[in-house]
Amino acid sequence: MSKFSWFIVVFLFLSSCKSLSGYYDVTDFGAKNDSTKLSTKAIQKAIDKANANGGGKVVFPQGVYLTGTIVLKDNVTLYFNEGSRLKGSDKHADYLFHKTKISVYPNPNRAYLIYADGVKNISIEGKGVIDGNGTKFWEPFDTLPRWIKPLNGRVSNMIEINNSKNIVIKGVTLSNSPEWTCHLFDCDDVLVEGIRLVNNLYGPNNDGIDISGCNNVMIANSYIETCDDAVCIKTFPSSRESSNITVTNCIMKTTCVALKLGENFKRIADVTFSNCIIYESSRAIGIYGDCGGTTENINISNIVCNTNAPLILNRPIQIGIWKGKGNPGKIRNISISNFTATTEGRIMLTAIEGSLIENITLRDVNLVYPMIEDPSKYAEGTTSNQFSSIDIDAKKAKAAIVAQNVNGLVIHNLNITWPHDTIPTQWKFVERIENGSNRVHRPDYATPKATEFSIVWAKNVDSGYIYAPLAKPSAHNVKDYLLINSNIKIKQTDTIRYDEKPL
Repeated sequence: MSKFSWFIVVFLFLSSCKSLSGYYDVTDFGAKNDSTKLSTKAIQKAIDKANANGGGKVVFPQGVYLTGTIVLKDNVTLYFNEGSRLKGSDKHADYLFHKTKISVYPNPNRAYLIYADGVKNISIEGKGVIDGNGTKFWEPFDTLPRWIKPLNGRVSNMIEINNSKNIVIKGVTLSNSPEWTCHLFDCDDVLVEGIRLVNNLYGPNNDGIDISGCNNVMIANSYIETCDDAVCIKTFPSSRESSNITVTNCIMKTTCVALKLGENFKRIADVTFSNCIIYESSRAIGIYGDCGGTTENINISNIVCNTNAPLILNRPIQIGIWKGKGNPGKIRNISISNFTATTEGRIMLTAIEGSLIENITLRDVNLVYPMIEDPSKYAEGTTSNQFSSIDIDAKKAKAAIVAQNVNGLVIHNLNITWPHDTIPTQWKFVERIENGSNRVHRPDYATPKATEFSIVWAKNVDSGYIYAPLAKPSAHNVKDYLLINSNIKIKQTDTIRYDEKPL
């Protein structure tokens, strides 16, 4: 046998060994790594082959792979070597349309880059990049900050995984998604670890990770930078409940909410957010009861954040009940501790008339004000639904913490540092935009205090206490507490009686 024949035999043997060992190189199936040719069919062949052989690792060597929709199957790992990039096509015809599991959406047919439904034991791993090519599906933009608008018929979520279990997303970079970046619907046993998720800060509906009707989800050690919500836990009429979910050791940046609970058509419970740094974000924490379900048993701890985002009415924490897409929901048993925020805005805890937020604890909270924004300047005209739940007095209330229609509020160890003589340069945005509106504002930064703040403004708050021996209002002529129809104790000592709400 000639040397060339032996080479062919050895090559074929090694190729078969790669498959037998569960290793499937997409270039062996015809995928091009120079972005010159659509590789959807070749990538899908590799996935199908791995699945047919009982599972395996579908590997992307260094290079750029142009693709439309690829469908994940049981026991398959997509593995992206360092220097590899999976790039979404900019042509609608290259995508498959699937019916969304979210029944309240008016358009049921959605196109996704990576799709899975009813599978188990799947992974997306490695050191490469998944690029949704999202800007190709948006209207042209130049001036920022502005909310970018989507083009009609855009490709939807970059990664969509439904009704599946044992899911790992690890190490990869997710970027430039057309809409939501990663949506998990009715999934169990999910680990997201060590990823980088980077989108445009003004991209339309550019959520980071959305978790709908899922159980046993862990998100850890990741960096998320995006417009809209960074991590959002939801439930829908067509989903299950969401529970047993933890987010820890993450760094986040978003022009909307970093850690969010809601929409809540069904129960959301047993959730922890911990050890996170959130910066240049409109809201660090958002808990919303707007769709008739119950959100309860939430523990948030060890958060450092700032709201230095180019928006008006930023809030480090907002907990709110209102009527959104459904009836008002319920929110109860929320504990937030070891929370430090640098902010110009207010902590907002408010419910629509006829509803109550129940059992809220804020413990060891530090608020540092580089400047104070005057909420009364903007409150009248705001259209964002996050402000529709409260009356105009609460919208305009001038205090570090605003609470309305709460039963059982504990504020323990609140410390506030008011502005110095000048506003730091990085807080002086020439233009600030507004949630729910195209309006643009040009604030006056003549003084660090556009108004003066009390410590707490409370209306219809029943039971609980405030213990804030180090907190003072922003000026001597301002009352410490503005309490309206409220039965909440102002404690001077850190002691507990048997008849008081426990710490």
